[in-house]
Amino acid sequence: MGRQVFEEPRRSMGLQMLVVQMREYARFFGIKQLPEKPAKFFLNIVKETLAYRRSNNVERKDFMHLLIDLKNNPNPELHSLTDDEIAAQAAFVFFVAGFETSSTLLSFCSYELAKHPEIQEKARNEVKNVLKRFNGELTYDAMLEMKYLDQVLKESLRKYPPLSMLTRGATEDYWVKDTKTPLLIPKGCTVVIPVYSIHNDPSIYPDPEIFDPERFTPEEENKRHPFAFLPFGEGPRVCIGLRFGMMQARIGMAKMLLNFKMSLAARMDEIQFSRSHFIISNEGGFWINLEKIH
Repeated sequence: MGRQVFEEPRRSMGLQMLVVQMREYARFFGIKQLPEKPAKFFLNIVKETLAYRRSNNVERKDFMHLLIDLKNNPNPELHSLTDDEIAAQAAFVFFVAGFETSSTLLSFCSYELAKHPEIQEKARNEVKNVLKRFNGELTYDAMLEMKYLDQVLKESLRKYPPLSMLTRGATEDYWVKDTKTPLLIPKGCTVVIPVYSIHNDPSIYPDPEIFDPERFTPEEENKRHPFAFLPFGEGPRVCIGLRFGMMQARIGMAKMLLNFKMSLAARMDEIQFSRSHFIISNEGGFWINLEKIH
C-alpha cells in the first residue's frame, strides 16, 4: 500500500499544487492529492487502532499515544484534533512520508557510493571499526558513532533532497526586513522554499555537482547558515520523523556496506530526474551491482 501511494498514475504537478495552495477550491471540485485505495487503507488502520486502544485502555509510549493525548487534553488555544487528523498524521506524515523518502535516500546514496569506491571503502571501514567496539551489534550508540557514514548520508540529502521544495503557510502578517526592500508576507500566504536550488547553490556549496561528504564535517557545517541544509525542513515545523528517518537510513546503509561491495551496472545511465513524481526520483531507476562480502 505504501508503494501504491507513489506508483499509481499521478495527477499533473499543477493539480497537486492546487491542492496545496488552494485547499478550498480543491475540496469543492473533489480533487485529492492521494490515490483513493491506499488513502482509505491507512485511514481505516489508524481508526481501528484508535478504537482498540480506547476500548481496551491500551497505553504505549509511541507516536500514536502522543496524538491521542493531544486529542483528549487539547491546548485551549488550538482546536481539538479529530480522528481524521490523527489518522492523517500517523499514516501519512509518519509512515508514508518516511516510507518513500528513506528508500529515496538509500537509492541515491548507493548510486553515489557505487560511483566513488574510495568513499564507499572509507565508510565501510568506519562501520567495521565502530562495530568492533560494540561486539558487532548495531546498537543505537554504535550508530551515533558512525560520523563519516552520517556525512555520506547528509551529502546524499544535499545533492538529492527528497522534496525539491517546501511549503509553509503564514499564520500572521510578517515583514522580511533583512532585504534591500522590506517584503510583506501576508497572513494566509503560502511560501515556497526552493530546497533543491539552495542545496545546489555554488555560493553555498562550491562545485555542487561533486559528491563530497567532507562538506558535512563539524567545521564545515559551522561555516554555513543553519538553514542552508533543509532536507527535513527547519524550525518549529521541522519533520517530526527526522531522527527516526536518519537512524533508519544509517542502519540500512551500514548493513549494505557490511555485506556488499557496490558498483554501477552497465545499464545504469546518468541521473535524469522524473517529471511525474512529487518526490525526487531517477527516471530509469537504479541499477547497481552487489558483490557479496565473505
